[in-house]
Amino acid sequence: MPARSTRIYIIKRNAPQMGLSFAMPSWWDVERLFEMNDHRRVILPDGREVLLLDWTTILDYDLKADKKTWNLPERGVNVSGTVQHRADLLKTVQIAEWFIVEREQVWLVPEHSQPGCDIWNKPSWWGFAFGVPDFRAWYEKFRQTHRIDERYFEIPNPLWLDYVSLLTGPEARMLDERAREAFGVWKKSYGQKRLTTYERQQIDRFARALQQAEWVVLYEYEWESGLA
Repeated sequence: MPARSTRIYIIKRNAPQMGLSFAMPSWWDVERLFEMNDHRRVILPDGREVLLLDWTTILDYDLKADKKTWNLPERGVNVSGTVQHRADLLKTVQIAEWFIVEREQVWLVPEHSQPGCDIWNKPSWWGFAFGVPDFRAWYEKFRQTHRIDERYFEIPNPLWLDYVSLLTGPEARMLDERAREAFGVWKKSYGQKRLTTYERQQIDRFARALQQAEWVVLYEYEWESGLA
């Protein structure tokens, strides 16, 4: 029986030092890239525009060579070192699952956890928080003012629907702080006055990870639970 889960990718501020971010290459036609992928454009509360793109938007896959290759709009830039830069950068982006594209910077979201990116399952307290009316009211306002629905994108799949969305680090920290507070209220409503040691450890670990976050990607996917 199909079930749904959410995986959270925390891209940290040190991502550039860890090889998970680089300055916009001169040979990328960034304006054309934005035009072609307007449906994946995210407008942030501060007015910045970014693209949240599947790797297949930037790259193709060469079966014979067993590696990803460039497949994006390019500018005719004749600069010494461009060929080598293309080759070096191609090695870097092989790990990309998604790209977060700003006009001056590109961020990689890797498939697996590594320095510069932590990967978590959706915290249980985010779900339980919706059992608290005050949190639901706050989230509805947050969802509207931050235009969250406009950042929720379908991932093409012939068998089921998966989704991916994007938060900034400050937005994710705000959401988590509110969810933690609501989780405490929810537990008290069921006569549980304190968090368990395990709950406190998980909450603290996740909060520490978010303190370093530049971007947070939420990937909601369907999987086969095995339950009838």
